[in-house]
Amino acid sequence: MRVFSSFAELKDAGLKNVFVTIGNFDGVHLGHRSILKELAKRAKEVQGQTLLIVFEPQPLEFFTKKIARLFTLSDKIDVLEKGHLVDNLLVLNFDQDLAQTPADDFVAQLCTSVQLHTIFIGDDFHFGKDRSGNIEQLRSLAPKYGYQVDVISTITNENKQRVSSTLIRSLLAANQLKTANELLGQPFSFTGVVEKGRQLARTLDAPTANIQINRVLSPLHGTYACLVKVEGMAKIYAGVCNVGFKPTVNQDQNNWLVEVHLLDFTGDLYGKELKVTPVEFIRPEQKFSSVDELKKQIFADIELARSLKLTQRLLTGNLFANSSITS
Repeated sequence: MRVFSSFAELKDAGLKNVFVTIGNFDGVHLGHRSILKELAKRAKEVQGQTLLIVFEPQPLEFFTKKIARLFTLSDKIDVLEKGHLVDNLLVLNFDQDLAQTPADDFVAQLCTSVQLHTIFIGDDFHFGKDRSGNIEQLRSLAPKYGYQVDVISTITNENKQRVSSTLIRSLLAANQLKTANELLGQPFSFTGVVEKGRQLARTLDAPTANIQINRVLSPLHGTYACLVKVEGMAKIYAGVCNVGFKPTVNQDQNNWLVEVHLLDFTGDLYGKELKVTPVEFIRPEQKFSSVDELKKQIFADIELARSLKLTQRLLTGNLFANSSITS
């Protein structure tokens, strides 16, 4: 997969016979994968190639700064690349200039950057300044630039719900992890490099590793039993993670972290990348009246996580359906 960061880079690549779709693709969930699979099928029929256009930050983040993202950009690129889901990815910086670009100018930039065959888009898709562009405008411009327009059918789950990033965020917020993971096609995880914190947890006899959320908001909030993949290690560890801002010892509600304690682990994790996969909700994050009360609860959380025998369940294959935390 080739990754581009501007229309100019795209033009220099000289892409021919291109099938394109556009969107946030947050989570690259089963609905997104179905779209990309259909796009690839149509491109293959005429020996074309596929292009996905995404925006960073996502437009809603740019305008409101508040969205519980499922994926960081690096997460998105990783899944698209490993799954061989698209031939080319264009990541456009969503800034004030792009927000003010008229819809017909955006189409013109795209059509002068690649030899476009088909735009594959949802019937509720809007783009351009004030979201004035829509599928009818794309169709009206098609004769001028010589492309086709195909409409994406709505993709629903077994409950007839539209499979969307919004639905998955709501499921995660309600701690319905299994259902959310099924729609994502893989377990929801946090990935980041371990940073030095205040090392308070060491004084509580429960050392933890801290990683940044790396997104504006998290769809999860609370304490979870989890599985942890450590960079460079084959073994997967069970653990306890807290997603939030640690209100007992911290008043900054904007500084969210994933703080994780690995069961039966010894060693130095600083500078290593961790993939932390929450598996079962334990309790909401709460402010304790004293450090001693916090310590007591931490050990209760650890014992509960240990009793769940997560690594044994992982080995027997009955923890996640159609997914792997090692991917």
